[in-house]
Order: sequence, then C-alpha cells, then structure tokens
Amino acid sequence: MAAHQTILSSPMHVGSAPAAMAATLNFDANSTLRNAGLRSPVPHSESKQLPAMFIEADKNQRSSEDSWEASEHAELEVPVLDLEVLNSGPDKLGQRQELVKAMAKACQKWGFFQVLNHGVDQALIDRCEVEAHRMFALPLEVKERVHRPPGTSFGYGANTWVNQKVLHWAESFHMQLHPTSNIHEMAAKLFAEGDPNQFSSAVEAYMTAVEGLARRLLELLTEGLGLEPRHFSQYLEKERMISMRFNFYPPCPEPSLAIGLRAHTDPHLLTILHQDSVAGLQVQIHDKWVTVKPRPDCFVVNIGDLFQVLSNTMYKSVLHRAFVNSSSQRLSLACFLNPPLNATVATPPELITPEWPQIYRPFTWLEYLKNAYLYHPITGADRHERFFLSANSCANS
Repeated sequence: MAAHQTILSSPMHVGSAPAAMAATLNFDANSTLRNAGLRSPVPHSESKQLPAMFIEADKNQRSSEDSWEASEHAELEVPVLDLEVLNSGPDKLGQRQELVKAMAKACQKWGFFQVLNHGVDQALIDRCEVEAHRMFALPLEVKERVHRPPGTSFGYGANTWVNQKVLHWAESFHMQLHPTSNIHEMAAKLFAEGDPNQFSSAVEAYMTAVEGLARRLLELLTEGLGLEPRHFSQYLEKERMISMRFNFYPPCPEPSLAIGLRAHTDPHLLTILHQDSVAGLQVQIHDKWVTVKPRPDCFVVNIGDLFQVLSNTMYKSVLHRAFVNSSSQRLSLACFLNPPLNATVATPPELITPEWPQIYRPFTWLEYLKNAYLYHPITGADRHERFFLSANSCANS
C-alpha cells in the first residue's frame, strides 16, 4: 500500500540500477517501462512458467494465501468498525465514545481496521473501479504515455525499492489530487482518442470523497489519543498531499514463487484502501501473517509511520504485504493522506510522560520521505531508527 517515491535520486528504481542488475532482469532496453521498474506482467501469453525476474528465491519473503485465515482465528481478525453511530443524535454519545475506544485499541494492536457505513457512495466506488480496470486494460504502448520515470512519483509503472532484485507481480498507477492535481493531464494522454473527462472526473470525485472520510477518521483517532479532535488539523492545510495508487495484480502462473507486494510499512499519515472481493492483503500480527478478509462494503484503514511518530508509538505502523493467485485478478485503490512537505512532524507534549518518554525527534515530512525508500524496512523499525531521539529511545516502540 506504500506510495510516495518523490524527490529522490531514484536509487530504488530498478531502471536506474547498475547495468549488471538490468541485464540480470533481462529488461527490454527500448521500453520506457524499464525505467519505471516494470516489464509488464499482465499475461499476453499462455505460459505457465513464471519469468525469472519475478521469482523470489528467499522463501521467507514470499507471501502466500495459505497464511492464517481470520475466519479460523477470531482473535486474529482485523476489526470491522461501524461508523453509522456518527450519524446518530446526541443520545448516542456513549456509542460514539465506544467507537473511539475501539478504533484506538485496533491501532494499538493491529495498526489496521476496516470501516463499514463509511459514507462514501458505493456507486462512486464502483465507477472508480471501472475506470481503473479500463486504464489497466489499455494497450501497453498507450500506458507508456504516462510511464513513471526514475526519481518521480506519479504515473504508470511498478513499485520497486532500493536493492530490489525481484519484481512484484503487479502493475500500478499513481496520481495526485493535492496540492496540485495531475489527473487531468494523465487522463488526456491515456484517453486521447476518447473522453479523458470520464476517467478524471470519476477519479477526482472518488478521491475527494475518500479525503473527507480520512479527515473524519483522523479526528476520531486523535480523540482516541486523549487529544482535542482537531489537534492535528494543521497537517491538512491547503498544501496537504493527497494521492492515490491503483494496484492491479493479474493471475500469476506460479503464485507460490512470486510477490504481489513485499512486506513494508507505509510512510504516510493514513492510508485508506478499497479492495475488491479477491483476497490479497495480509497484515503481520504476533509474528503471523493474517489475511484481511475482503469486504467490498468496507474501507481498510491503516496507520502510517507519521501517525506512529505523532502518537509516540501508541498507534502502530505495521508490516503488511500482498499475495497473488493463479486464477483471479485483483484490484485495490489506495489513497494516502499526508501533510505538506515542509510540515514539522513532532509528538505533542501531552503524549510525553516519564512513563512514556519521547521516542522520535522532530523532523519534516520532506526529510522523512527522502529516507523512507532509501531505507525500506525489512523489519518494521529499520527506517524509524534514523529518527529516534537518542540511541536508547526505543523502549516503547
């Protein structure tokens, strides 16, 4: 679900890797997708063998749908929280407080939860999913019109990180709504022969609705920390960063050897994900990988690294990943809520006590973003450690 790869000198992009690595992965030197880190895995052949560039040799890195299923282990089920109580009158105040407590508890244990009765029109979700499928179904040469070059965040390509030697079995398309939208520009290139507005209007309407949901959730989560609900509202000013990535996972000939998206934490403030009815998202809890049961009527919400910092580790940004299968394609829509690049991220003094000392030093979102993909976590804390207040400040993390 991680997104931003902006303002970097592109060390994480396979396309800017040494020639030896490019040769090992057997990229087509004439393809601009080489620079975006992707030789499209979408099958246009009947091969039942996974190309070598997608085979993960490390079995510990492979994700599998054979991991623990929530239905078999109720104590390992990502909570589903009903937001309907937020539409009730003052007589339901007690139920609202219970919702806030449940949300905070989910973030302390899981870093993930799902929300039902979220207020985003299902017709709008369906419309955006249709446009996402329409985009991925375009010929490769058309999608290359919006390829994501090295060192940039937005466009079509793959999610590749520093020192990555194996490609994900996935395609992605990343867009930004705020502070400046690039959706119309890319739609005009993708659908130059048709009506670009059909795509851009659906995407922008969807992202606007999800941003509204994210703002409501941010206030509830802030309240769950014992703070005034709008305490973090300065992070959502006009220069805020709102983006979305379409993720498409086609059927894989040998899913047990492949990676949909390797384990990672999100560097963001909040991630709001909608997944279709095909399972693929897994969360690590108690050293076990638990599949998040697909609920098309729900959004999956997860805490990003920035919120872990703001909460002084009371809320957890946890490892998650995606697996693929041999029979069904999967689509997810991931929206990312972030502060302005120059915003200072600092734990509020109200959350710092002698019993719970400050873990992280203050930093800007830009500073963290520069490090986020240079030091991508193999374990959940690798990149966090670079922002610890001191070498001994990991007691609560």
